[in-house]
Amino acid sequence: MALQGSLDYFNIVNILQMIKLEGKTGRLALNEGDDIVKITFDKGDIIYAESAPQRDEARLGASLVWNSVIAPTVWEGVKKEHEDKLKPYWEILAKKLSSQELVEFIRRQVIDNVYYALRWKKGNYEFTPMKGLKYNDKLMTPLDVDALLMEGCRLADEWPRVTASLPPLTTFIVKNIIGEEEEDDSLGVKARESTEGGFRSSLEYEILNARGVKLSDAEVAVLSVIDKGKTIN
Repeated sequence: MALQGSLDYFNIVNILQMIKLEGKTGRLALNEGDDIVKITFDKGDIIYAESAPQRDEARLGASLVWNSVIAPTVWEGVKKEHEDKLKPYWEILAKKLSSQELVEFIRRQVIDNVYYALRWKKGNYEFTPMKGLKYNDKLMTPLDVDALLMEGCRLADEWPRVTASLPPLTTFIVKNIIGEEEEDDSLGVKARESTEGGFRSSLEYEILNARGVKLSDAEVAVLSVIDKGKTIN
């Protein structure tokens, strides 16, 4: 029998702790408006977590390309194969990443989605018990609920202070280092898009260096994520 209710009366931390203490196996579906996170448990441990497909896809693609694990052109090919053949991303990426990299990216997705859900104060939950849960234990490693909650709750507490200092998360941002057709006097070249090797290998990075602008690792990371323009969210 499914356990369900409103997050107004029973918060996410309590739900996760209850599932752990009772050693439950099944799937917890959490939603806040149009947002959804599904967390799969095996005997009280978290095995997998997913959010809306487009959100998971955007996060995975940004992580792979931003960290120069695969080239942007390779990621576009992975997305096309996913769409054309309806194959799961992990099945396709298993041919392009080492097993260690694949395990780490799956683990990162699980942690990010759990942390994302911990911010929610409103919404609904439903836990559906499962028997005979099968999963690839070579790729999906059990994660302890308490260990995730320690860091996740800290981040959730800090999130309101972070967002208070930002414009609305729907604000669209673009890099404005040089225009698409602008001649840059410092290098005597035209702007072009960076497609390989991340922001540090881009022409824009070279131009900033030539202008004497020194970027921190955090600033490079932000500029890499922005790419062709995204919302703050």
